[in-house]
Amino acid sequence: LPGRTGGLGNTMFVNNQVPMNFRGMEFEVDYDARRWYTGVNYTHVLGGDNKLCQKVYPLGSDYIREDMPREDGSYSDFHNEAIAAGYASYEAYLDAQQSCAGDVFGMNSARNLPMDRGSWVFGTRWLNESLEIGARLNYSAAGGPEDWDYDLWPSYTTWDLFASYRVSRNLLLRTTVENIRDRSYVSGYSDIFTKSYGPGRTVMGGFELQF
Repeated sequence: LPGRTGGLGNTMFVNNQVPMNFRGMEFEVDYDARRWYTGVNYTHVLGGDNKLCQKVYPLGSDYIREDMPREDGSYSDFHNEAIAAGYASYEAYLDAQQSCAGDVFGMNSARNLPMDRGSWVFGTRWLNESLEIGARLNYSAAGGPEDWDYDLWPSYTTWDLFASYRVSRNLLLRTTVENIRDRSYVSGYSDIFTKSYGPGRTVMGGFELQF
């Protein structure tokens, strides 16, 4: 680079040159009986993959040969045709070229249809509702380009546990254990080239002080 991209050895992130549209449906139900509560939510995206177009030379072609005058002051046919087409030079013509083909160009971009996601939570309250204990199920469907034979992002399910205890009117203690089964998974829409895995078992704690 600069120059024409191609192959994983010249991989880089680029902006999409055409508009993208997403639409979908969200479903959510919550129920609270004071002593216990539960809730379910699910997101489903409608439609198909978006179109992805990128600059052929995302960092510029850096090709000035055709724009250099000859000894007699004339220019090459490439330069003259670019000028006739409204470009300032043949280099400007090359820099404006776009490519809208090739799966590898969109492997890691939002052109892919977002995968379904959902969660279910269940919690209980004890000690006059001072103590709260619960669990959460997180789900992500598999996803990838529609015309591929396999998924770039496999489906996964994780479990979280959480608890809180109100010590007094002003002090609330909280703790959470995410991905309690310590499952290895690749988050949907994460960088598929580096194969960045989601967090393993994570324990967090905190407090809330009101005054």
